[in-house]
Amino acid sequence: RDNTEQSAIIRATLDGYRATLDDIGQQILELVAAHMTEREIAKIVGISNVAVHKRIVKMRVALEILRAA
Repeated sequence: RDNTEQSAIIRATLDGYRATLDDIGQQILELVAAHMTEREIAKIVGISNVAVHKRIVKMRVALEILRAA
């Protein structure tokens, strides 16, 4: 696959995954993509650092599973 096709597949996978998230999850995903720290994200979305960390770990696992499929 060329890079354009691979990028399109990744984008479609990410968009599909984003649609499964609640509002806070979508916001966290966008803030992670914007290179914000877990502490910064926690302040913005109004949940604890630990809760943000747990959500990010679950997102990474889910995205790895989707990528491997």
